[in-house]
Amino acid sequence: MSQRNRLVDASEKKDSRAAEQAYKYSKEVQNVLIEVERYKRQQCGGSEQLYYIRLKELQYEEDWKIKEKMTIANGFWRETIFLWNKGKLPDEFFEKQNIWLNRGNMYRLLLEPADIANHYGFKSFADSGHYLDGNRAGRYIFLEDLWARRKSTKPISSIDFALQEQKASIERYQQHCCDRPAQQKITSKLQQSAAFATHRQALHAAKLESSV
Repeated sequence: MSQRNRLVDASEKKDSRAAEQAYKYSKEVQNVLIEVERYKRQQCGGSEQLYYIRLKELQYEEDWKIKEKMTIANGFWRETIFLWNKGKLPDEFFEKQNIWLNRGNMYRLLLEPADIANHYGFKSFADSGHYLDGNRAGRYIFLEDLWARRKSTKPISSIDFALQEQKASIERYQQHCCDRPAQQKITSKLQQSAAFATHRQALHAAKLESSV
């Protein structure tokens, strides 16, 4: 066997091992996604909005438990896409096998809203900006592009809540900065507060003067 053939053979074996590991751990990941779907159905009545709110506020033990489970799926897809980008997986891994296309789409639709909820629930956007301002994980973009390329159709959006949060933030800012009646009301309250404070200081000074 020539050196080139030996290198190709070694590369194929390496790709095969990485693919086998991906298949092995994907079963655990699918079980996690099934648990997430069950949580969404049982705890949120299947409501997308309630699912988002629960994961944003994290008020109940069930919310924290499912959030912890999600880290398994996130880690798997982060590592798998990293291996693909590094050429460690067979060429046909994503391009020809529907199993990864469908599992990736299921993962994106279930867990990206959770990532958005985490971003806004912990006020991360106050420091790093909005979710769509460079804070979206590359794995979601990869899986979205994969679906569009393989299916030749626009994928179902998984960023609707990010768009809602950004729109609401802009509206709050505009109301705070540009709503003249609201600004006048705030100014009036501040003036009243300042006048009251001045009045109290005058009374206090008069009291001190009379006590001398």
